[in-house]
Amino acid sequence: MPSGLRYWTVVDDDFEVVEDADRFLRELRLARGRAELTTKAYAEGLVLFLRWCVRTGRDWRTAAREMGLFILWLRWTPGNGRQHQVVVPGPGTKPVRGDTAVGEVQAPYGVCVEPSNVAAGGHACPVRFRCVGCDHFRTDASYLPDLEAYLADLLRNRERLAAFTTADDWAKAEAMPSDEEVTRVRRLVRRVREDLDSLTTEDRAQIEEATTILRRSRRQTVSLGMPRVGPPMPDFHSGRTA
Repeated sequence: MPSGLRYWTVVDDDFEVVEDADRFLRELRLARGRAELTTKAYAEGLVLFLRWCVRTGRDWRTAAREMGLFILWLRWTPGNGRQHQVVVPGPGTKPVRGDTAVGEVQAPYGVCVEPSNVAAGGHACPVRFRCVGCDHFRTDASYLPDLEAYLADLLRNRERLAAFTTADDWAKAEAMPSDEEVTRVRRLVRRVREDLDSLTTEDRAQIEEATTILRRSRRQTVSLGMPRVGPPMPDFHSGRTA
């Protein structure tokens, strides 16, 4: 990269870069500010996901709805398997991969990385819609406008409830945003702003451009943190860019 940053990407059997995966990993490095080793982990996960799509004849747009089948494949298919391998777990067989093989699922104002919730497509979290208070919650610069709007709504609701006189105290107390929630969101907003302020002008411009792309794509699709893929390819491998 011109900025000197490096990241891992995905190539096919002919060592051609898989464009959709590469675009996602590049945005992950520049827009989200993740470390090079983080892109390595994501690239390896994408390789597994793309191989599963190819070997089961699935397209990304439909495969995303069958995450449970992907996890079954991840748990029981050896990592050195080739094109025609079939998953046949028998009695006493040990899984070859754990729950953390799949990375994240979309959550309000960010993503969730809790394995069981990821496996359930985001429907197995007991604190849903309170994601900012969970240690498995992750966010980045592309969510900053949403976090700022969320904080403004919390503060506005507190003012409205404080001035509301026609409700019982218990009802107002339950509806009132907690100090802990306001503090947590403030801290997230401040941390993202500080990270952006510490960047060079060139890097910040690149992140703003990538953020615009990410936000536009979120309005068009439901994302699980992976890119849409094109026609199936024979096989995929991860590798580092210069």
